[in-house]
Amino acid sequence: MRSVSKAILAVTLCAGFVACGPPTTNTPYTPKPIVLTEPTTKAAVTAVGTVIDDATTAMIGADGGTLTTLDGMLTITVEPGTVPDGTLFSAQPITNNAPGGFGTAFRLSKPASVTFAKPVTLSFRFLPNDLVGTAPGYLRIGTQRAGGTWKLLTPTIDMAKQTMTVTTTTFSDWGPLSGLQLLPRFAEVRTKKKLQLYLKYCRGKEYPDPENPGETLSGIGIGECNMTANLAITKWSVNGVEGGNPTLGTVVGNGGTAVFTAPENVPSPDTVSVSVEVPQLDTFDKQVVLTNIRVVNFDGYIGNLRVRAKGTSSGETITMTAFAKLKFQKMKSNGDTETRFSLLGDESEVSVAEWRAESSGRTCVKSGAATVFPGGFMGDLATTTNPDTYGVAGTVTLQVPALCTPRSGGSMSMRSYDGLAFVFGTGLTIGSKRPMPDRELLLVDGLGLNATFGGNDGVVVTQDWGLVRSFDE
Repeated sequence: MRSVSKAILAVTLCAGFVACGPPTTNTPYTPKPIVLTEPTTKAAVTAVGTVIDDATTAMIGADGGTLTTLDGMLTITVEPGTVPDGTLFSAQPITNNAPGGFGTAFRLSKPASVTFAKPVTLSFRFLPNDLVGTAPGYLRIGTQRAGGTWKLLTPTIDMAKQTMTVTTTTFSDWGPLSGLQLLPRFAEVRTKKKLQLYLKYCRGKEYPDPENPGETLSGIGIGECNMTANLAITKWSVNGVEGGNPTLGTVVGNGGTAVFTAPENVPSPDTVSVSVEVPQLDTFDKQVVLTNIRVVNFDGYIGNLRVRAKGTSSGETITMTAFAKLKFQKMKSNGDTETRFSLLGDESEVSVAEWRAESSGRTCVKSGAATVFPGGFMGDLATTTNPDTYGVAGTVTLQVPALCTPRSGGSMSMRSYDGLAFVFGTGLTIGSKRPMPDRELLLVDGLGLNATFGGNDGVVVTQDWGLVRSFDE
């Protein structure tokens, strides 16, 4: 089979910014500096986010109250005396189109006739993985206005509760973002191979407000998600060792870019942290950001999957946020036309960050680590040439221990939810094909993902699924 893999060095995590890797040759490689853009005088405008899940609603009155989204990622707190009785609040999950945005954004709404007598509090949760490639000091919350521009707010960060909080007197589209990102945030690289790293800086500053002449907007400018020309970065490290070493891998930096070269043998542990010390930027203090790189040596593919799912199983509405790392091993090749790969369940991983089940009689929350049901990893991946296409599909089936509380009162009880499966891939059937990624840009669009709980239909899912690295030589 003609090699396809050399064009797939990174994927969804850095799609849309730059090519994700240098050519794989035996000659020395010097990282290319980021092409700088001149500062602009206009705030950036992005598309409005699209709906990805059902809205969470709550009726809040003069006594105040809270609304927490089903995934637990946003809580709205309303103080007494803020709104009149019978005020309907709504939080609709949408795609996060904020410059530097991560996670889910929310479309917040209330009756147009109601104004807030006091500010309401918005508290966004962040997961540990959300801090990889950035640092707490760079976290921001953005709100998109009618014209498409984003206003930036500096939140209060609570590391113990993993929340970032702001107050507001207006509702619109809101989402978390990071002012600085080291990309790709997670990656896999084969021994002796190279991986290009990039710093993406979304510069927040004051711009003329296009919606309010004579006023300014604290936002992000057009083309400002880049590096500043005078930013001097010299300290790139691997596991804290400046420049790395032959055992861990080496890193060579050139300003805001660097090249990591994996060692000849897989280190122990096999995942290393490449970090960069970033000097003070605007109001940001000097901080260290890092990315995790796993060094492997096998013939196949590794994929990262993020699932946000909601569905009904046995009369219960179940919501879940899960992360999976799926490993596909090369199995057989059909001449020069097709190569097939099989999912290795014993070398794949799944972690469930959020899980909740609700019915008319009880509410259940995850009370321990979810595990993969015996034999719960099933999947297949295939690549073809002439034309270059790929197809991937499979299922992951989980066991979730839960603590359940009866709605009518009474004691809590433990319950095991077995056989909850999500389906991933380019389609519902194995072998559904998509064009291979562009060989020059090295980008892969997000693949379609379907999911189901307990064999039921009607499930709503959002996802970030991509082939992180190909090792098929």
